[in-house]
Amino acid sequence: MQPLRPRKNTLALLAACLSSLMFGLEISSVPAILPTLEHLLRGDFKDMQWVMNAYTIACTTVLMATGTLADRFGRKRVFVVSIALFGITSLLCGLASNMAVLIAGRFLQGASGGAMLICQVAVLSHQFQQGHERVKAFAAWGIIFGIGLGFGPIIGSATVALTGWQWVFLVHAPLALATIALAVSGVSESRDPHAQTLDIADRIMLMQRGRVTYEQRSANTSVAELMDIVRREYRAMRATTAT
Repeated sequence: MQPLRPRKNTLALLAACLSSLMFGLEISSVPAILPTLEHLLRGDFKDMQWVMNAYTIACTTVLMATGTLADRFGRKRVFVVSIALFGITSLLCGLASNMAVLIAGRFLQGASGGAMLICQVAVLSHQFQQGHERVKAFAAWGIIFGIGLGFGPIIGSATVALTGWQWVFLVHAPLALATIALAVSGVSESRDPHAQTLDIADRIMLMQRGRVTYEQRSANTSVAELMDIVRREYRAMRATTAT
């Protein structure tokens, strides 16, 4: 049975990397198609702001809540569910016929993407126990995440030119299916029996604060700020779990 462990770890790492690629692409590829969306879906500048900001608000809102749910109900289970929801909400965005549907889809996509992101960190932390293995796993994960962020504008522009803006979103449906297959095959289930309960009121307050903050911002999403929030939320989750 021991030889199966490296294979499962490889599959789990592939699932985490592929899901991080999808998450990164949805941050950096969408700005490249905003002029097309403004023209074809008859949106204005405020609509373009919300196409970007709805994703980020939802993403940062669910991070700590997802960590709590994953600790209680199983990190693998929540990871797989979040990937499936990301694929479904990407379909919703790609099939949107007006700005209202697209913005709603982006909000749901951001929520599932944030859940998927925090689960990637939890899965890799549990799957790779040895120090050198964990360093290599997180290095590979970070590189793929960076590729998604760095090449997103090029991929988004090329997709619009070759196929249409819809495929910037629709492409994530088959990618999500492949990622689910990898996660089901490779990720080991884990949970924390002493996990804290979920505070719904705090999540609603955080969402409202994020909405007010982003109403005062430009349409440009700061990736550095987003990742800083991810780090702070994850540290807070780990500190809460430890106590």
